[in-house]
Amino acid sequence: MAANQVAFWRYQGDSTVQPYTVTNDRRFAMNLGAATNAYANFVAGIFRVAATAGNYVDILTKGENIACADGGNTFAAGETIFAELDSAAAVNRTAVGTMPSYLTLGRARGAASGGNVNCDIDIPLMGK
Repeated sequence: MAANQVAFWRYQGDSTVQPYTVTNDRRFAMNLGAATNAYANFVAGIFRVAATAGNYVDILTKGENIACADGGNTFAAGETIFAELDSAAAVNRTAVGTMPSYLTLGRARGAASGGNVNCDIDIPLMGK
């Protein structure tokens, strides 16, 4: 996984998966059923470092001016961000005044640059 990507809680239905396991691959996220985007509601945090699968890392759940993978999306200051609905493990945005359909991760600080967008992050803990 790369630094600044979205971390999803890993599906726990498999007894080989340890508690508190996260993934950047939405295919293995919790509550992922056929043809659903429910994984967007199971965000654990933002990876701060590049890591190899199976290693321990810290993930960020709250912070100001945090670089997040932008997935090629366009952002403006104050827009609400959420997990992008594709395989990029990035954030997307909804315009100010628009009701978000997915778990909100925070607010964009401005335009994206160099593959990242700086955001104020405030991800609620999901009972983990």
